[in-house]
Amino acid sequence: MQLARHAVLLGTILAFSGCSSLREEFMPADPARLPDGPDYVRWVPRNFQAEPLPTAPQAIGQKAPDIKPPIAETDRLPRPKQNWWTEFNNSELDGLIETALVNNYDLRVAVARIEQAENQARIADSARLPSIEFFSGIEAKGPAVGVGTATSRQDWRSRGIYQFGLRANYEVDLWGRRGYEARSALELARASVFNREVVALTLIAETTTAYFRYLSLTERIAIAEKSRQLAQDVAQAIGQRVQRGDASKIDQQQQQVAIALIDNNLANLRLEKERTLNRLAVYLGKPPGTIHIASDSLQNIRLPQVTPGLPSELLCRRPDVRRAEAQLAAASANVGAARANLLPSIALTGQFGQGSFNLTELLSPQSILYSLAGNLVANVFDGDRKENQLIQARANNRELLEQYANTVLAALRDVEDSLTGIRMTASQQQALAEALSRNSKLLEMSHEVYKAGALDLISLLDLQRNVYLAQDAEAGARFEQVRSAIDLFKALGGGVAQQNGDPCAPPAPALASAQTSAAGAPQSSPAPHDSAPSAAPTPEEAPRPRAQSATSETSAPSAGTQTSAAPPLRPAARISASAAAEAAQAQAEREAETAARKAAEPAR
Repeated sequence: MQLARHAVLLGTILAFSGCSSLREEFMPADPARLPDGPDYVRWVPRNFQAEPLPTAPQAIGQKAPDIKPPIAETDRLPRPKQNWWTEFNNSELDGLIETALVNNYDLRVAVARIEQAENQARIADSARLPSIEFFSGIEAKGPAVGVGTATSRQDWRSRGIYQFGLRANYEVDLWGRRGYEARSALELARASVFNREVVALTLIAETTTAYFRYLSLTERIAIAEKSRQLAQDVAQAIGQRVQRGDASKIDQQQQQVAIALIDNNLANLRLEKERTLNRLAVYLGKPPGTIHIASDSLQNIRLPQVTPGLPSELLCRRPDVRRAEAQLAAASANVGAARANLLPSIALTGQFGQGSFNLTELLSPQSILYSLAGNLVANVFDGDRKENQLIQARANNRELLEQYANTVLAALRDVEDSLTGIRMTASQQQALAEALSRNSKLLEMSHEVYKAGALDLISLLDLQRNVYLAQDAEAGARFEQVRSAIDLFKALGGGVAQQNGDPCAPPAPALASAQTSAAGAPQSSPAPHDSAPSAAPTPEEAPRPRAQSATSETSAPSAGTQTSAAPPLRPAARISASAAAEAAQAQAEREAETAARKAAEPAR
């Protein structure tokens, strides 16, 4: 009878579990059973939705759904340490940046990834502590006396075992494997924080660039429209001369071709302008076509003053450098964990509770049960799986070490490119402005000469084209100046202002002496503007960018885990616009390191 009851109970459980799985898989989900979370809109075809989409007349009268869930206060991006975009002195840009920092979806994805990484670090850290769990259960066992004890079918009968209690498990971390794993997870969580800062810095730079590009395109479109109006006036004048017999139809057709070329350029500029506006809307987290820009020119934009002589230590504020350093530290910890995994492990297990064959005697004192167990497990053969895991961890650590050094070099390259761009675009803009002034005066005089009949049409058309090209090129050069300044801010991790308490700046005496020497040195090119950068808060503490060898304490594995050592990478003492000065400074540093190494050899 007991066997029959157990069989019926097992069949009922299986039947209900099968029905539940069928309902879960094939039946529509119950909205009340869906997990909690922000509402969203399904972007799927109509045939795959439970409810049909509204028809076109109904959809026109309905309000568009809000696909953006509200942002929790804890998910907002911490304010950047330096509001470097305010140095452009543009209130409209300031408002766009504030909107982007709140609404941008890439930034919100990066914030969500931080929470995932932090919880993963907590999970790894909790593995170092013992786990305690409650257990309870019922077991049907037969034959009752034991396996192989039934001499006949009459002696075969089952017996139920009831038990409950607490069970504890703990792995003794003798070799530090759990600690290495917890450290690796913590460094990856730090890397996710720096990744959010990378996204924020890129977002601010891209938003600023798109905004100024939109203003530049608006200005260039206005220039093209004026040029077209001028070409149209010339076409009318040619038409009058054709009627008088002073010009031919060929002259008239040539002018119409010039107007068509201007129209083609206008269409390209307007297309690029609309695409830039749509891109800017995405940066702001808004649908394309829903934003409006009031400004229409770069004429009144103030360019921040950037001069050579910035300390290269400012590069340690770059979040991508700090992210690479955190990833390298995580890889170093993974090497330690893989090495400790080769050693034996000790696991302790204990449980305490109540157990009985009779449910009525489950709480009686004689039903108390307990057990303590200790297990020593050592690997004998696993096909070199653990050894290969260690080799893979070392290779990954070596890869991230080289990647970290490459990140620092890329940071130096970005700064040098930006400084060169600022210097060259300033010279280019000055040259184009002078050429534009001369061409404009020449065109005015040529119109008067042409009306008097002393200038042929071909010469006039060439002058018109030269003036238009000069105006368009001068407007484009002003945008390139602005973009070079934005690129420098981005290359330095945001802002060029420095304070004595800045952890990414040299000590105060060295900073003062360096600034004095930089002030006395001749400038290679005039400053493209005369405004001074505004003061900014002190950036958060960060390690200075450096590529470390295999014996590094924080970013490289301990002895025996690195097969090759990378030479130390030390940036030049100052960021200068002269590559030759940087090369000389780097050579001096290498010679000083060589002399110090030779002096230390006898002491060993």
